[in-house]
Amino acid sequence: TTSLGVTLSIAFVVVAALWWSYFDRASGFLEETLRTRTGIERGRFARDAYTGAHLPLVIGIAMFAVALEEVVVHPDEHIEAIAAVLLAGGITLVIVSFLLAGYSATRQIPVERLTGAAVIIAITAIAWGSISSRTLLALHAVVLVTTLIVEYRRWSHDWQRRAA
Repeated sequence: TTSLGVTLSIAFVVVAALWWSYFDRASGFLEETLRTRTGIERGRFARDAYTGAHLPLVIGIAMFAVALEEVVVHPDEHIEAIAAVLLAGGITLVIVSFLLAGYSATRQIPVERLTGAAVIIAITAIAWGSISSRTLLALHAVVLVTTLIVEYRRWSHDWQRRAA
């Protein structure tokens, strides 16, 4: 149906944005940092960035997948509380895991991701009982993509300098 097609298109945008948030910049940044460190410092960084920070990533992806099934099955209905928590929590954990990994590499907190995660949680808390699950997913998509665009614009100069 059209409703399902629209819902799946929005879901694709969120999945693509989550992919973009990691593979466009974060993974290269982490690899570069790992190459520049040696000895115990390199081991600690690898532990923190690739284990500690990736655990929330895996959990977040699983939470998002469970919630997304509910959204796809009932796109026009109000989302249940647990599904809304899983949806927002999953996206937030993915964003925060990249924030943690990035911090371990740069000792800087990308406030864009922190702000994006907070907005996603706030939208969910305010709107989950009054809008359809597809609309909530669409709002999350807008926040996530906006967060990444703002982050890209702000940090692209620094990333280009480091890559050179």
